[in-house]
Amino acid sequence: MITVNVKSLLVYLVLIALFVLLVYLIVLVRNLLKTVHNLNDITDDASQITSVAADHATDINTIIVDVKKASSDIAKAVTGHQGLLTALANFSKAAFNAVQYAKDRSDSKEQNKAK
Repeated sequence: MITVNVKSLLVYLVLIALFVLLVYLIVLVRNLLKTVHNLNDITDDASQITSVAADHATDINTIIVDVKKASSDIAKAVTGHQGLLTALANFSKAAFNAVQYAKDRSDSKEQNKAK
């Protein structure tokens, strides 16, 4: 006949439960590490996209300032405050900056496609 001690049976059940809990915790930590690694990749991509957007915003701001100055110069030239040649030179500078921005943007798109 087998006699079972209830106290030792409860201790064994608690030890088995702790072992199962330990296995679950190990699996949880392993999955959490994968998640943190993926999150780091996503934040790196987001920071690169943000820096590219900031660069383009600065370029666009420069173009807008140049166009504003050129249009102001043309208005002054029409009223006789400034020479027409200077106004046209500033306008051509603004146009060149706009073309250069478009070219740089298309080059960056081609580089991103190559990656």
